[in-house]
Amino acid sequence: MTKRRRAQLRNGAGIFIQAAALTAMPNETGGILLGYFRSDAIVVSKAIEVTDAQATETSYTRREADAQSALIAALDALSAETGYVGDWHSHPGWAKASPQDLQTMDAAAVELGLPLALVIARVRKGRAHLVPYVVDPSRWSQRTFAFKRAPTGSQSKRAPWNR
Repeated sequence: MTKRRRAQLRNGAGIFIQAAALTAMPNETGGILLGYFRSDAIVVSKAIEVTDAQATETSYTRREADAQSALIAALDALSAETGYVGDWHSHPGWAKASPQDLQTMDAAAVELGLPLALVIARVRKGRAHLVPYVVDPSRWSQRTFAFKRAPTGSQSKRAPWNR
């Protein structure tokens, strides 16, 4: 039996998502997740906001051209093992990932042939609670994030896009 991967937020990625989600209120916001894969986890080392000028209280659309530009700019400044590992966005209130959120990420995971992380920042009463999902090409599951500092010299698998 294969062990399911979990998602881990490191290096302030979770704090960044929470702050962006709170700042965007009452509207949704979102962006992309950068990091690397390990055999047991998707490690998110950086979150980037990709704003949507047309976002509302119930909708956020990741604009592909803007996301691609942000991804290219970020990757230039990061280590070679870092790459795209998923998306995040906020939901005012306590809504979890919608079926559309999960279907969109599942389609991306199938297209890339990789598991991906999805983080939903649920915002209510001035607080942002992060709900992570690992979306696998064949299944998805809600997971609890481990907020840990990345160990130095960790033995991580290189990201598949750098092989």
